[in-house]
Amino acid sequence: MDNEISIDLFIDIFIGYTKNKDNGALGLYESIKENLMTLSTLSNLCKEYSDISKYIYNLSEEDFKLLKNFFDIGDEKKGSYNGILEDLKELSVDQKDNLKRFERHVKLSCHQRDYIVNNFTKVSDELKNVKGEIKDTENKVGNLTSNVSKASDEMGKIGKISIKLQKK
Repeated sequence: MDNEISIDLFIDIFIGYTKNKDNGALGLYESIKENLMTLSTLSNLCKEYSDISKYIYNLSEEDFKLLKNFFDIGDEKKGSYNGILEDLKELSVDQKDNLKRFERHVKLSCHQRDYIVNNFTKVSDELKNVKGEIKDTENKVGNLTSNVSKASDEMGKIGKISIKLQKK
């Protein structure tokens, strides 16, 4: 199985666990522990930073929130990862390092996505404001042009009256 697909599967498992853990599904906790044990042995997978980032950046908003909650970086602070990790006492030092490496990059990718989205939203809002200001300026210029045209017409009328007065 290629690394990108494996990363997708593990992250989907974390999201699914967060989504279903309150339903009391039988064996769900043991299943997530087994999956973390498997992930801990896949050092190359835990270092696939670009694939991890790519997958996290493309998650739906709902799944992204669930993943953040799994790793205790969401708004709800109901993370599961650290508690499950503490229950995996049989992990070797290398396996723990692999999981910590994976966790760090998932968290980094989540923070980066939040940063990117927040900045995009700010820029988008600023563009909306600038567009509004441009429209207001266009309206003002239109009004000024109309007023100048009216004033020019009035000046023409005054000029004609002035010529009539001079003749009299």
